[in-house]
Amino acid sequence: SNYFVWGTELLLHRASSPAAVVFKKGSSAHPTSARMLTGLGAALYAGGSYEEAASELCRASDLEPGNAAPYVFLGKMEITAAIALSCAEEKLARFLQQQPGNAQANYYFAMVLSKQGREAKDPADAQRAQELLDRAVAIDSKLGEAYLQLGILYAGQGANDRAIAAYSKAIEVTPNLSEAHYRLSQLYKRIGEKAKADKEMQVYIQVQKSEADEVERQRREVQQFQIILKAPPPR
Repeated sequence: SNYFVWGTELLLHRASSPAAVVFKKGSSAHPTSARMLTGLGAALYAGGSYEEAASELCRASDLEPGNAAPYVFLGKMEITAAIALSCAEEKLARFLQQQPGNAQANYYFAMVLSKQGREAKDPADAQRAQELLDRAVAIDSKLGEAYLQLGILYAGQGANDRAIAAYSKAIEVTPNLSEAHYRLSQLYKRIGEKAKADKEMQVYIQVQKSEADEVERQRREVQQFQIILKAPPPR
C-alpha cells in the first residue's frame, strides 16, 4: 500500500523515473501484485520506455487475467506506439476473448488489427477491425474514439457519407475530440463543402487552444492511470 501511494504520488508530479524505482521495489517486495506491476508499467510509459512498460503490463495481465486495468494501459500504449508492441496482440486478444462484452476490449483489439492491416495491407484485418469497432459502439454508444476510428476506416474506403456520419457521431458524444473535427474538416474540403470544412476547422482550432499544454495533458493521463489502478477488479 505504501509503495503504491508513494509511486502514484510521484507519477502525479511527473517524476516518472523515481516512480519507476519505487514500483520496481514494490514489485520485488510483492511479486504477485498485478497492481504494482501495472503501476510500474504506467511509470515506464510516462518516461517513454514503451517496450519495457508493455512487458510489465503483460506480466501484470498474466497475474490477474480478469483485471481490465493492465489491458487498458496496454491498449493505450499500442495506439500511441510507432510500432507494434511485442506482447500486445496476444494479451489484448485474451482481453477480448475473456470479456467480449467489454467495449474497450473490442476497441483496443480493433486498433491492433487496424495497425496490422495498414502495415501488411491486408483487407481482412481492416474488415475485422471494423466489425470490432461496430461492436464497441453498440456496447458503449458514448465511445467517441471508436466512432472516430470507424470514420477513418470509412474515409479510407471512399465511403464519404458513412465517414461523415461516424465523425459527426464522435463529435456528438465527445465534443472536444479534436482529431474528429480536423478529419471531418478535411473530408468536407475534399468533397467541396467549403463552408462546412471551414466551420469544423474553426472548431478544431478552438478545441486545440482550449486544451491544456502538454505537461497538463500528461498529468491528466497519469490521473486516469490512478483511477484505473484504484478501481477494483471486475467480478
